[in-house]
Amino acid sequence: MISIIMLIGAILYFPKQLIVFESSLIKVNGEVHEIVKKEIDNINSFGINERLYNLELRYKNDPAIYYLKDIGNIKYYLKVEDVLRAVNKTRSVEVWIHKNDKNKKNIQFFQIADDEGNILFSLNDIDAHKKFKFYLLLGLGLLGTLSFVINIYYHAKSS
Repeated sequence: MISIIMLIGAILYFPKQLIVFESSLIKVNGEVHEIVKKEIDNINSFGINERLYNLELRYKNDPAIYYLKDIGNIKYYLKVEDVLRAVNKTRSVEVWIHKNDKNKKNIQFFQIADDEGNILFSLNDIDAHKKFKFYLLLGLGLLGTLSFVINIYYHAKSS
C-alpha cells in the first residue's frame, strides 16, 4: 500500500516541475517593470530551517506575474543576486514558460535570459534534489508494487 502511495505521489507531484521538454516551452520577452527577490523561511522535511528565495518578474504592459520559486541555499542566493544585477542593468529579458500557462495570471518560468540571449538562471540549476526525490519515490513505488503483484501471483498459483 505504501508503495502505491509513493508511486502516486511521484506521478502527481513532481512531473510538471521536473520533466519539462523544450518543445513544451515558449519564450516571453519584454521590458522589465519590476523584479523582486522574496525570502521565505521554511522548515524542510528533515526539520531543518532553511531560507528559500522566490524571484518575481513583471513586464511593462503585461499583468501577469512570472515567478521562479523555492530557490534554496547560499549558492543559489548568489546566483539570484547575479540575476537581479543583470536584469537591472539590461531591463529587457526573456523567460521560458509552459505553453499552457500563457493566459494565467501567475506563471512559473523555467529559464531567464538577458536581451543578448545569455542564460542567467535555469530551473535545472536547482532541481537536482527534487529529481532525486522523484526518482527515489518512483523507483520504490514501482519496486514495491511489482513485489506486491509478484507475491499475489505466486500466492495464488500455490493455492
